[in-house]
Amino acid sequence: MLKELVKIMLIVLVFASVSGNYLYSQLQGSGTKSVPYLIFTKDELMQIENHPGTPENLKYFVLKRNIRDSVRVPIAKIENAVFDGQGYKITLAIDDTIGYLTNAALFKISFGNVEIKNLVVDGYVKGFWASAILGDAVGRDDSTKPIQTTKLINNVNLARITGTVCASSLVHFGDDYDIMIADRNINLGTCEVFDNEYAMIGGFISHFDFGNGLKLGPGGLTISNSISAGFLNDRKGNGYTAGFLGRERIWGEIYSIPETNIFKSINTSVIISKGRRAPFVLIRQF
Repeated sequence: MLKELVKIMLIVLVFASVSGNYLYSQLQGSGTKSVPYLIFTKDELMQIENHPGTPENLKYFVLKRNIRDSVRVPIAKIENAVFDGQGYKITLAIDDTIGYLTNAALFKISFGNVEIKNLVVDGYVKGFWASAILGDAVGRDDSTKPIQTTKLINNVNLARITGTVCASSLVHFGDDYDIMIADRNINLGTCEVFDNEYAMIGGFISHFDFGNGLKLGPGGLTISNSISAGFLNDRKGNGYTAGFLGRERIWGEIYSIPETNIFKSINTSVIISKGRRAPFVLIRQF
């Protein structure tokens, strides 16, 4: 009897080991530009965090169908990668209202050179810092490292984004960043903060930092060819609310970059923005 029990336990352990790696090992493709990883299901979508690239060898992911099985937990990270939604839609149902100083978004954080494009998101996101697509875009921690770029291209937000402090449709926070390009994005959703005097609400980005002593290259933040047509709702009415970028903070030492190039808005418009204080950027804090 004992021998039979041991055999059963061994079979279960082997099966668990194999099945635990099934989704990870079964992503179709090789992650290269010519043969990208193909994403068909929510479980495969969540595997992006397990496939980081490098600055010299980006990983490529392509969404192949709508994800109707709601994403309830953020993807932990996307690192040195290109994600192409191909116009398909991901439905979000993320609720992290009990979290403190945490990002709630489809992708919780990005590292390195990242591009997210051709994606539609709907549903809802609730959290301390809430955004539809990307929580925190983390830049270099060392000025000797190569300049890093985040690109958000041709994305559409239909979701309702509710934050304790921050709410936005694309990115909550750019942290000590070099270059961020947001081009051909549309916000048709709602970005709101209910009761916080420090609310930061942006049609696309709620909060962006530059500097921290790093030697920046040319660029900064560019928002172009985009439309913010959703509601930006600061219920308390005392925060920082703007059509594109809620709050921009420049600190530390800025090198080799004219201030006028730090933020650029090109061919962009705000159609509806309840409680809007400024059409593009509300405040600059040095």
